Amino acid sequence: APDVISYNASISACEKGAQWPLALQLLGGMLRHGPQPNTISYNAAISACEKSGQWEWSLCLLGQLCLPGRSPAPSVISFCAAMHACVKGQQWEKALALFDDLPRHGLEPNEVAFSAAVGALGCAGRWEDAVAALSRMALAGYYPDVIAYTAAIRACSTGGRWEVAFAILERMGDLGVSPSEVTLGAVMRSCESAQRWDLALHVLRAMRSDFRLDPGPVAFGAALGACARVGQWTSA
Repeated sequence: APDVISYNASISACEKGAQWPLALQLLGGMLRHGPQPNTISYNAAISACEKSGQWEWSLCLLGQLCLPGRSPAPSVISFCAAMHACVKGQQWEKALALFDDLPRHGLEPNEVAFSAAVGALGCAGRWEDAVAALSRMALAGYYPDVIAYTAAIRACSTGGRWEVAFAILERMGDLGVSPSEVTLGAVMRSCESAQRWDLALHVLRAMRSDFRLDPGPVAFGAALGACARVGQWTSA
């Protein structure tokens, strides 16, 4: 009979093939007939649901792991996979609730958990909390990557805080984290919100000269939006 390692490998294969119903079926079979699933089994099933945008099922599986006195217990990876599922499903508050719930289960957030939290805050437009999460991440000894920084800048864009967006961009440069076109597009969007079309064009020009990036649709769209907002069609 297949052992737990074989089952885990099969569930992981379901994740890669976006076969989340089969992953749930395999996990259910383990619960009914054995071998008993371990944390890795659940993590693989949660990730399979996350990859297919099934955030409700991801939360359901995590909830089973978190039942008092239950074995196996959840790991940080369990929470991270569920957080990513919630972010994909635009369930920002649920993702943040999971992040806040980690200490209750005796778990410390890792780099992936912090990045997921910053991403959720960024998408929710909570720029102050996103910036604070970046600081907490650094204090915990983790270095935010370009995705985390971009999420924080996106939150500043939503809140019209172009000064903070530029400060984060400068911080990235100090730490040697190269921005992407999406990062710089978010910076330009913050200029649009504040009607600072001149700064948006400055960033667009700097993409080639300073960041060695070729502006694409994201960058040109952001710059055009900033100029259009104040009627600067000639500059656009």
